Amino acid sequence: MQEGGEILIIAERREAMLAVEVCDQGTGMVPEVMDRAFEPYFTTRPNRGGTGLGLAVVYGFVRQSGGEVSIHSRAGEGTRVEMLFPALPEHRGHEQSPEMANSQ
Repeated sequence: MQEGGEILIIAERREAMLAVEVCDQGTGMVPEVMDRAFEPYFTTRPNRGGTGLGLAVVYGFVRQSGGEVSIHSRAGEGTRVEMLFPALPEHRGHEQSPEMANSQ
């Protein structure tokens, strides 16, 4: 977002997944840019300090964590990056795991 703006981060549980969304109100991406956005060293701002590693690193981290990542964007309408991670089973109450109890 060249002129600044707001970034919204949303995290929520969706069945067996943890969804983390990062949304902005920026200029958005055209389809040709979205298709290459996760490529290492791909950048749309070579003269303004962009190395093209940000989304490639995000992609690698999410995939190594067993998750999925996708980009939803339209030129002029902002961008939403959605990351889905496998969630741990829900625990009732504040039970301590045996590993944590034994380490104290």
